[in-house]
Amino acid sequence: MQTFKRITLGLGAVCLILVASEVNALQLYYMAALLMALPAVSWAMGWLALRGLVVQRSLSAEAWAGDCGELGYLITNPTRLPRYFISIAEVLPTAIVATESEPSLFNVGPQSSTRIFLSVQYTRRGVFALRHVDVAATDPLGIFTYRRRLVLDGRVVVLPRPRPMIAPWLGGGRFGWEEFTNEALTGTSVEMAGVRPWAPGDSLRRVHWGQTARTGNLAVIEFDEVQSMSVVIALDNSGAADGDADAPFEAAVVLAASLAKAAIERGAGVALLCPGEPTDTETENMPAVPSLAPGRLYAILRRLAEVKRDAGSSVSAAIGAHRDLLFRGAALIAVSTEAGEELTDSLRHVLEGGAAVGAMLVQIADDKSEARTVAKGLDRLTAARLPAWRVEFRPEGMLQPEAAVTRGIYG
Repeated sequence: MQTFKRITLGLGAVCLILVASEVNALQLYYMAALLMALPAVSWAMGWLALRGLVVQRSLSAEAWAGDCGELGYLITNPTRLPRYFISIAEVLPTAIVATESEPSLFNVGPQSSTRIFLSVQYTRRGVFALRHVDVAATDPLGIFTYRRRLVLDGRVVVLPRPRPMIAPWLGGGRFGWEEFTNEALTGTSVEMAGVRPWAPGDSLRRVHWGQTARTGNLAVIEFDEVQSMSVVIALDNSGAADGDADAPFEAAVVLAASLAKAAIERGAGVALLCPGEPTDTETENMPAVPSLAPGRLYAILRRLAEVKRDAGSSVSAAIGAHRDLLFRGAALIAVSTEAGEELTDSLRHVLEGGAAVGAMLVQIADDKSEARTVAKGLDRLTAARLPAWRVEFRPEGMLQPEAAVTRGIYG
């Protein structure tokens, strides 16, 4: 539109000059000169409109992936001249999208301030730097727009949003998801306290067969000194990054966040283990008090917001370097998009040391290539007699781990 206006002014000036030369009218030359001077005057007005303006940005330090938010700006005009037709546009990373296609125009009165807001959507988790803001002023005729780029450093941490998880009871299974989580979160003891009726989630290894035979109903042995469990979530971030939107790895991060939330809500102490990052440990058991659990969860989510793919990392090496976390009675849950021989061997060594072990492989729904990779990993894990689950990841809904079945392990 602005280019069309400039062409119109130029053609109008040329026509006036041609007519003036034909009729020898001096005033038409003056009119043509005024038309040609308008763009220069408009540009000068736009330049002056930005002189002396002070811009400050305010933003939330944290946000949730998928949520919408606002970036606030305070524009101050310390001069006695009003400023008209001002607009602000933020130079945003690809993961933060402005919800409005065009910035809105606003005015700033003399010696006053105006506050405006830019609506954005945080499309995925991560730590994003916001640095540049473009301030523009349009002249009253709309011929020119003068822009100035300001440096306003800021940072926003977009947390991965945990998803609800379905924990189905896999009847007769030795390593069913519900059984694994029950033992991982409540621990075990060697002091027998008594016998009680069987309930979903109880391990079949605890069945009191004598009582069951006498009564005809399943009964299990109950132990004293049941202690809260330490759960270590090992996130595999090895491999080269597949662009800004690495869907399988992003799904693995969400799964790790969901596991941490589920464990903390049930009173477990949780540690996040990620190659190349310092391990975030919990030396004391996290009490099942709602006011305390969120602080622990947010610390883990902030760590997950920062993690990236690293081609030189090895989750197996990280597990081996932190064997002190995996004492007898602790639980290790490995989250990955594939399971190679190295990961399988490290999990088997942890299991031999007395800790509970599980591996969850993430598969993007309807991705045949990912399905083949996950299937190979599950075959390798189950062949080593390790509990493993496939988690099919969809854009929305609950996460439901599906146990891998192999002869001799799941019945």
